[in-house]
Amino acid sequence: MRKLRTDFLNDGIKYPLDIFSVCNSYDNLKIAAIPFKTKGLRGMANISDNEDTPHCILVNSHLSLEEQNFHGFHELMHVYFEKDSKGSTFNCYDKVQPFQDSYTEWLANEGAAELMLPHDVLLPCIKEYVKTFDNAYTGVFDMIQDIAHTYKVSPIVVDNRLNSLSYEIFQYLNGCDLENINIISKNQQKRLGISVDSLSDIENRRFTDIWINKNEVKPFFAYSVCYKNLLVV
Repeated sequence: MRKLRTDFLNDGIKYPLDIFSVCNSYDNLKIAAIPFKTKGLRGMANISDNEDTPHCILVNSHLSLEEQNFHGFHELMHVYFEKDSKGSTFNCYDKVQPFQDSYTEWLANEGAAELMLPHDVLLPCIKEYVKTFDNAYTGVFDMIQDIAHTYKVSPIVVDNRLNSLSYEIFQYLNGCDLENINIISKNQQKRLGISVDSLSDIENRRFTDIWINKNEVKPFFAYSVCYKNLLVV
């Protein structure tokens, strides 16, 4: 994703990324939003079978603009990763279907998320927000909304990033430099016995403790065992 991101920047494409602007910047990409009738269908991609025909992406116009943006980049990832599968078509749904390759869909999701919200941009942004969490009882929720608005994605995309990058965020908030962060998959973490709360998990725990159980307010990271020594960032 770093190379593709660099290519975009070199071609004058700026953040926040917009899938329609990106596709309209290249002659070999075409995109349209149409009202899909198939239940759960979010996007489609057709890989061109010759150099004279552009790759085509379709997104569901029934979705919000933020959702169209993410699912458009999801389809672009299929084009990017599967460009040698000439003539192939990808139909993508809100959930992986039995006839789909779960790894291919996971790769498209992760690629789109990393392209739209790069970890080396997101983590420093999170660190700035963390400084306010003790004084804002919905700090994580507010942060998610702010980042979603800034990067033209839905809040669920940001929340998913907080979950998928929970170990990387933990490393960064504990003083690890961006270039030295150990980026490993959730499956690898599980095999290694690594389990780290996402910031959303901690916020949900704090919300329940304060507003449901009516307990005394504690510092944000006091609600997490793995973060217990990180009371000040």
